[in-house]
Amino acid sequence: MGMENFLTLFIFLIGLANHVFARTSAQDVYCAACESTITEIERILMKPSKKNIAESVHETVASVCKEKTFKPYFEDAKDDSKLQDLVKGCKHLLDQHGGHIEVLFRESYSEQRKTKLTLKELFIRICEQISKACPTKPAEEKEQELDVEKMVDQIQELLKVEKVKLVNPVAHNEEL
Repeated sequence: MGMENFLTLFIFLIGLANHVFARTSAQDVYCAACESTITEIERILMKPSKKNIAESVHETVASVCKEKTFKPYFEDAKDDSKLQDLVKGCKHLLDQHGGHIEVLFRESYSEQRKTKLTLKELFIRICEQISKACPTKPAEEKEQELDVEKMVDQIQELLKVEKVKLVNPVAHNEEL
């Protein structure tokens, strides 16, 4: 996993944790559980593994819905009820749609696929379209998200720069 992918995922996780705390209704909690579950599956699958992708995806989906997976989202929380809600939402999501989720992640990580599905594409497909955990967002909200996506893309492009070439390099003075 490249540094830019890690940084993007880290920034996203911070935002998602804040988003999870703001959720109150059952639908909102289920949506947060879906987004958190997909994020955690992606995070786990990004780690290098000697297993084939089908096996890795199956094991990850089968084991993701545990308190320790979501505990970092709630480190400062005094009440574990939100953590419990997230775990229950994760289990419900995977009980109902685990097969579809496995297929999407296997396809996303397939060697035949030219580009991997982005986290946003996975959210749309799984959390909005397949499970209906999250309502489809109005066009105005999507436009605001596009601005954030552009900013993230620009940050990723900046992180891709490996060496910076100086226009007027400073001459080395050996007398100093």
